[in-house]
Amino acid sequence: LEVIRRHPSAPTVHLASLDDAPTGDVLVSTIPATAQSERLVEAAAGAALVFEALYDPWPTPLAAAAAARGQALVGGLDLLVHQAAQQFDLFTGRSAPLAVMRAAGESALAARARP
Repeated sequence: LEVIRRHPSAPTVHLASLDDAPTGDVLVSTIPATAQSERLVEAAAGAALVFEALYDPWPTPLAAAAAARGQALVGGLDLLVHQAAQQFDLFTGRSAPLAVMRAAGESALAARARP
């Protein structure tokens, strides 16, 4: 938290249990899909942006509720693809093919979902 506080924009970050969590502009969740409670889904309702760090299974209960409410939603696959793209850029000096990388990620996740 100290590093975030020293950032030039000095964002306010609250870490709390869901029972004590204030509603903020952004809700970030790394909670496994099977452990996501109705309380988490409710806590996200006031956020302008929901960042669900998970990508499998998708959608999680949190992501499904955020999408149904029309909230801005960033998913774990977005994070994974953009991390890979930055690595690609750094290693090769070329722009990463984001659409191809995203499609490959979606294809791999779809293959996992098949019995």
